[in-house]
Amino acid sequence: MSTAEFTIRRAEVRDAAAIAEVYNEAILKSTATFDTEPKTAEDRLEWLRAHDDRHPVFVAEVAGEVVGWACLSKWSDRPAYDGTAETSFYVAERHRSGGIGRALKERLIEEARRAGLHTLVARVAEGSEASLHLNRSLGFARVGTMREVGFKHGKHLDVHILQLMLDSEPVTDSACVGNPIRQVDVLTPAQVEQLHVLYQSEWWTKGRPLDDVRIAVENSSLVIGFVESETGRLVGFCRVLTDFVFRATIFDVIVAEEWRGRGLGRRLIEAVVGHPRLQRVRTLWLCCEPDKMPFYEKWGFGKFPDELLWMERAHGNCEQETPQ
Repeated sequence: MSTAEFTIRRAEVRDAAAIAEVYNEAILKSTATFDTEPKTAEDRLEWLRAHDDRHPVFVAEVAGEVVGWACLSKWSDRPAYDGTAETSFYVAERHRSGGIGRALKERLIEEARRAGLHTLVARVAEGSEASLHLNRSLGFARVGTMREVGFKHGKHLDVHILQLMLDSEPVTDSACVGNPIRQVDVLTPAQVEQLHVLYQSEWWTKGRPLDDVRIAVENSSLVIGFVESETGRLVGFCRVLTDFVFRATIFDVIVAEEWRGRGLGRRLIEAVVGHPRLQRVRTLWLCCEPDKMPFYEKWGFGKFPDELLWMERAHGNCEQETPQ
């Protein structure tokens, strides 16, 4: 791990050999790339010259030495894909965990917005948990998995596809100066009471007793909350019930009124679809009002097949008729 100071700048032709050195380390030692043969400085020079202003390459330097690089690449040569780019970044092993990878990725997102791109895509190989975590922390959501499409180091490998929509600024922990938020996976008793208050603002949760809210939270498989860092006040919430293999059902997606329209709903869903404990789950379910469907479709949610229906039965302490 390195904590050395570093700088990020545009790559130049003189960086070709250093870029090749960093990349070759990843080729030989990891599954971060599916290239299997080392690259020469001449090859990387040609590769550098093929990148244009909309698809730049950046390098990270420590004491004048290039120790990492990142780039935006065309997702496809077909013109309809012009608003889409793929992100890539690599950091020398001895300089990892020092924030260089995050800084490179943030620079790519910044440049993509400047260039007017619509969306960014990242491919992450199975087992690259650090890369998955970094992408999710920057707002990328997993939108699919290609099963066993690669073979390297004697093993067939899945590849996760992650995507970041650039149309609106994501809510990050440093967003909204003076009122930042952070994610939590356990609610304090005070936050459970705040959730109860949030529930009263929606017709589909209004009237739930506080004790029932406590029980529901305690028995959820996963809880995802967003709270104001300074006050700890809960401003966004959803919960998940799952068997962690076949299906996970998302419940109670709710955002405090003053936080609506600021990207927090997007952040909640991205936190669910990118959650490391849900990566083996085959299907995500949720129930929503018809006018909310376009929002959830951005993450690949669709209507149930016509032969499947949600069904409901009053149960427990509720009054009900008994079939005769």
